[in-house]
Amino acid sequence: MDMEAGSSSGLGNDKLEPLQAATNILVVAEKGDLILDIKHRADSEPKCYLVSTARLRNVSAYFRVLLHPSKFKEGAIVQEAHARMREKQNRLSQEVINDLPHISISDIGPVAFTEGRENPMMDLLQVLHGNPIASVTHPTLSQVANLGIVADRFECLPLIVDYAHRENLFRASAIKVKGANRTTRRSIEDRWRQKIVVGWYLNDRDFMWTCSKRLILRGSSRWSGDDSSQDSEHSWLELPFDLEGRFPASLATKCLQETKHFASAEMVYRRECILETISSLQMHLLRLYTTPKHRRCKLGYDSSIACDTFQLGEILRFFTRIGTLKMQSLITGAEASEAYAHDIEFLISELMRCPSYQIDANHSHCGMRVKLTPALEFIQGLLKTDVGICRDCWGDGEEQYSWSKMPRAGDWEFLRGSTAGAPARQTKDEKACKAGHRIAWAVFTASKRNWTP
Repeated sequence: MDMEAGSSSGLGNDKLEPLQAATNILVVAEKGDLILDIKHRADSEPKCYLVSTARLRNVSAYFRVLLHPSKFKEGAIVQEAHARMREKQNRLSQEVINDLPHISISDIGPVAFTEGRENPMMDLLQVLHGNPIASVTHPTLSQVANLGIVADRFECLPLIVDYAHRENLFRASAIKVKGANRTTRRSIEDRWRQKIVVGWYLNDRDFMWTCSKRLILRGSSRWSGDDSSQDSEHSWLELPFDLEGRFPASLATKCLQETKHFASAEMVYRRECILETISSLQMHLLRLYTTPKHRRCKLGYDSSIACDTFQLGEILRFFTRIGTLKMQSLITGAEASEAYAHDIEFLISELMRCPSYQIDANHSHCGMRVKLTPALEFIQGLLKTDVGICRDCWGDGEEQYSWSKMPRAGDWEFLRGSTAGAPARQTKDEKACKAGHRIAWAVFTASKRNWTP
């Protein structure tokens, strides 16, 4: 077991090292008066940490209550043990160590243990006692994420957030990524999840915004329930505070179809809303050319009817070729299909490749491209700026920001020339970014959309 020394005051390292070796105790505070017996996992042996009672009560609301002599039995045990020790010699020795009170802790939060020798509790206790994280020169991304998780568990996030910003733990050059050379989808997704955890707990807006957007747009195998390793102790599982949940994505789709709002799993819901919006655009285009007695070609030529028929054929051919439309007979019943499970940005790039064929040179302004491209460009703009989770706005009040907790928007109409990402009109006392978020919410959660400009 590695032994980390505390600060340079008090006993020297020449006395600490034999003490640690003899007692199997990790020394965080050289003049500590309490031993924490902490289980990192339910099936693991506890690790022992020598800490300062006064310091923990000063910086952690959790320990302030736990070690209060009149609130919990642990506090009373510590107070009685310290009273007995005052009658003995007051120095750190084998004899005094044997008399120190022990407090057992079996839950340190939903940490995700990775390969290596990371010790999130040692990192936390070191920082709480004013010491640097001593295990490595620069902490890994998973180490910083776990530090945020245990800091939240023991109610000392403000101090840890201050430490993280002071030590620039968010700089890309300051966070080592284990397995950085691995480019599997799992390793990439795990890094996004770790950054989301860091952004959430340690209040880094960029990490939270960028990586939640990537996960929303690219999706996760965990959301569809086909991830064979979702219960692995080395996986980064559910993200905090209703950002996601374990259930089939079809449940969110069902809520959309029934015009209900979904009360949890924010990122899953946002992805389903975006896919529903793109699907509504495709169906809008099909309805334009299949609605009886409504001619789309307005040129007045004898070939106008043939133009509409030609364009309908091109639309069906294009959508079936890229896999967004399935021609199916209803005579024997409809067969259910799975929702799109790949990168939404790739889906839009495929749709942007729609052809601009015309039946002849007189119909240069006819066709799906002139109708589809402006709407897709508008959606692209929203995806770049307003679909990720904004840490500031969520922290100010998720009930007024979360798509899954707000009621669905009403009818929405697309205006040709609309520019996503342009500054929106702010209401009184509203943040500038929240005004932009309202546009994305209105578009992607609309109960009805009119794509005809």
